[in-house]
Order: sequence, then structure tokens, then C-alpha cells
Amino acid sequence: ALLRIRELNQQTLSNTVWAFAGIAFSDGALLEAISAESLARIRECNAQSLANTAWSCAKLAFFNKPLLQAIAAAAITKCPDFPSQEITNTSWAFAKLQFEDPHMMEALSAAAIRRIEVVDAQGLANLAWSYATMQYQNGPLM
Repeated sequence: ALLRIRELNQQTLSNTVWAFAGIAFSDGALLEAISAESLARIRECNAQSLANTAWSCAKLAFFNKPLLQAIAAAAITKCPDFPSQEITNTSWAFAKLQFEDPHMMEALSAAAIRRIEVVDAQGLANLAWSYATMQYQNGPLM
């Protein structure tokens, strides 16, 4: 995969890192390569790709500041259209990595409020945990 990483589209990159996170497989060189390619293609990311990449980084305890900054910036503009699972997974991932981006958290809060009736119990718990962990307070949401 490492030799052909530039041939993968953004969705495949996201799916690859998600699969590795699912089996707790962490290879530093591969994660750095996926991060570099994902960073270069961040504009191609949809909600699922952004959330899955962030979630995967958190599950693998892989902290790449430029990638997280890019995910946060992209999420701010795209999160009004995020399904509820992408909202909760993204907030959980950033809290797990202790990466604070107040603008992204505010945007995720607004998106969560709009979708609160479809957020399941686990999603609500993840949101509450994320906001408590980051000591982020959003009155309307919490």
C-alpha cells in the first residue's frame, strides 16, 4: 500500500486508515504517508472521510497536527451537512487526541443541535464525553 499510496483516492485513503484502526494496526511510515496524501486532498473529503480519518487517528493515538488542523478547517465548512454519526465521531476523535479547535467545536455543536432528534444514545454520550474532556461549554447543546 505504501508504494502505491499516491494512486489511492481520498475515500480509499480514509477507508484504509479506518480499517487499520479497526484492527489496531499502527505503522508509522504508512500513517505518515496516508496523512500526507490526505492533507493534499483534504478538499476532496466528504463528511464520512473527514470523520473516519479523525476517528482513526484517535483510535491509533496518531497525532498529526497539520492533518488535524486541515480536518478541523474542512469540518467547519462541511459539518452543517454532516450526518449525526460524523458529528459525534469527529468530536470524540478530537477530544481523544486532546486537540482543541473552538471554531470546529462550535460548528459541530450547531450541527448537533440541528440533528439532535436523530442522535442515538451512544452519540449523545460521546458528545457529552467529548465536550467534558475538552472542557468546552456550549449552553444550547449541553
